[in-house]
Amino acid sequence: MPKTLLLVIASFLIYSNTHAQDDVLFIVGETKVKKSEFESIYKKNNFNNKADYSRKSLDDYLNLYLNFRLKVKEALSQGLDKNDRFKDELKTYETQLLDSYLDKEIADKLIKQEYERSKIDVNLSHIYISFKEINEKEAMVKMQSLQQKLKSGMDFVEVAKFSDDKNTMNKGGNLGWFNSFQIALPEIEDAAYSMKAGDVSDIIQTRLGLHIIKLNETRAARPKLKVAIIKRYYSISDLSDAAKKITDDTMQLAYSKLKSGESFEKLVEQYSEDDFSKSNKGQLDWFGINTYTKIFEETAYALKDGEIAPPIKTSAATYIIKRLETAKSLTFDEATPSLKSKIPSTPQFLYSLDKYVDKLAVRFDVKENKQYIPSFKQRIVALANVSPFSYRDTIKPATLLQIGNTIFNENDYGKKIQETYYSVMARSGMDRNDALIKNTTQQFILDFFKNDIKKNNPEFISLMEEYKNGIMIFTLSEKNIWNKASDDTLGLLAFYNAHKQDFDLKKRGTLRTITFDNIKQARLVAKILKSDKSITDDMLVAKMKTAGIADPKINSEVVEDGKNKVNIATEYVAEPTLSASNKIVISQLYHILPAKPRAFEECRGYVVAAYQDFLEKKWLEELKKKYPISINKDVFESLVKK
Repeated sequence: MPKTLLLVIASFLIYSNTHAQDDVLFIVGETKVKKSEFESIYKKNNFNNKADYSRKSLDDYLNLYLNFRLKVKEALSQGLDKNDRFKDELKTYETQLLDSYLDKEIADKLIKQEYERSKIDVNLSHIYISFKEINEKEAMVKMQSLQQKLKSGMDFVEVAKFSDDKNTMNKGGNLGWFNSFQIALPEIEDAAYSMKAGDVSDIIQTRLGLHIIKLNETRAARPKLKVAIIKRYYSISDLSDAAKKITDDTMQLAYSKLKSGESFEKLVEQYSEDDFSKSNKGQLDWFGINTYTKIFEETAYALKDGEIAPPIKTSAATYIIKRLETAKSLTFDEATPSLKSKIPSTPQFLYSLDKYVDKLAVRFDVKENKQYIPSFKQRIVALANVSPFSYRDTIKPATLLQIGNTIFNENDYGKKIQETYYSVMARSGMDRNDALIKNTTQQFILDFFKNDIKKNNPEFISLMEEYKNGIMIFTLSEKNIWNKASDDTLGLLAFYNAHKQDFDLKKRGTLRTITFDNIKQARLVAKILKSDKSITDDMLVAKMKTAGIADPKINSEVVEDGKNKVNIATEYVAEPTLSASNKIVISQLYHILPAKPRAFEECRGYVVAAYQDFLEKKWLEELKKKYPISINKDVFESLVKK
């Protein structure tokens, strides 16, 4: 396994420069490295308040960084940055890194938003005017007249009777309860979760039409449930009351048996007609609100875990429901992986993407020449009549988009559409060709955004430089250290023979430390240890629990002579002592083993690791000769906090 890429260098040629304002900290060969670069890396890699600017801290890190720069210098001299494999790997990383900046602005924010919203259920009513029969302008006039009725004091329930939603117009416009991700129109979700109970929204436009919503009430989100069912279907060939009664009586019989103590699983086998759940002891998958019919869900949520409800009826079947388990609330960290995989396929993601691209359009002064879009769209429609789709350049392409000084014409759009023609799907209610053009516009803006990051974002530039150097150093280290240490059998064996004593097993023993709440417990366990010095940790835990110590705290480790402050001359059980945390502690040293030499094969892994260290030190000495190092002592001193 490769060891760390950087090792400490013992000494360098140090020169003194009386002009401390010169910010070149050191030179490797011909390469100058400024104080600001070193300081930035020092602070970044010495996190948790370890960048204290002490002389030791700065000196240690300078040695590490010098080694790093030596290897980078050698890698560049060998042209490793020109290698095709290197370029491909760097390009892959660049793509992932650029995507991460977009994720921060869209996916990451959306994950936090949806996690917080998922804690609350909202009950909504709406008034809806569709775009199906009338255009947007006519729809707006109609909706504004309804809005005026609300403002004049007419009850929402009465105004909802003018809604185009035939399913809710006579129910006060009530849509029911929703949780995040369950509202298919993100604009509605955004409005609902920004309102207070009783609030009525302004007019909201979506792809389907115009809406005014009322937030009726909120509640803590209902958790997901796990239930088991016994289900019997009503006959579809005999719709008589007598036939229904036979089904109902059968379920009442099953319910009576459950009340008498018979097994639910057994009665599932005997009575249930639902093939999907019957093969799984009647169990359904986890579900939340808006998964099943209202009566089914209300019945399930009214139960407690383990309870069974009397039979309920829907139009098609009758059920007996047993609530098995209630899902626990997830922390943000626990919920994130699921949300991360779910979000890209949601309408909320596309909505957030649209809003972010709109922000970028303002930021980069994007100009769209929409007057040319209809004729361009006609060309796309005509070209699509021949399969597979293939765009043909036009001689005088019109400019469709300008971002800064960059112009995108019809041919640029056409080539991009050809790349994505079979992968872009239109959103519900949107023409596919409009979707292709919109997607292309967004891609050009996002590409411009990413190019701007590449050129102007200091963090991105720094990360790319670090990764580039890391790839090159890995390749060099693999060649000069790791592979050589593994493959050079004769060299490895010679190194072992020259340093045999370093690989001998030292005298060693097992140190067991036990922590107690009181002295009585400690004395009891000390007595056990003295009577059975070789007792295993597991057996000791069992005895401690039997003695009434509910939570035994034992830590065992192997200690070597010379490597620890522990005296391992003889076995012992120490008297109880008080630790710094005011806990009583007993320590025991046992199972002492004598020192002994190890054959090469017994310690091969240790030899390889030590040989790698040896090869790296030797290689670094060669690099220092090839690329002399000089350090500006005064600039270094200016970093040290006295």
